[in-house]
Amino acid sequence: MNSSDEDKKIVADTNIILDFKRGEILFSLEILPSKIMISHSVYSDELKHEHIDLQNLIQSEKIKIVQRNKATDEIYDSLRQFKTKSTGRYDLLNLTLAIYFACTLATGDEKLKRLAHRKNVPTTGTIGMAEDIVKSGFSVDEMLVAFEKMKAADSIMSG
Repeated sequence: MNSSDEDKKIVADTNIILDFKRGEILFSLEILPSKIMISHSVYSDELKHEHIDLQNLIQSEKIKIVQRNKATDEIYDSLRQFKTKSTGRYDLLNLTLAIYFACTLATGDEKLKRLAHRKNVPTTGTIGMAEDIVKSGFSVDEMLVAFEKMKAADSIMSG
């Protein structure tokens, strides 16, 4: 991995992380060529008590839990006008981090993707991240089995 790979970041929403958990391949995020950023609020409220592999990814620093700061608060405040029933606080926190880190937002939420594109933030989903993981050496057959498990668990599995 070169230094530019080490600097790559992606903000992943809860559903993306849960898709990988449902597919029983949360551990595969370790070979993703990007560091995964998660808001502290999202982590504390929605993910803290999830699978041990998530804790291992945090300990290995593959996943970074990001605290609020003045700059992120300012970005979040500028996005508040977009808060609706379907685009909530956590969605805006994820978009805030993607803007702050100038990186891709991984989400299956189509309304959030449209808002991200309006803010010039690239997006991906479970399938896009899975493609990157396979390109990094993960077994295609194992990924296909994981997709079947995700489907069986009614995962969104966005592109």
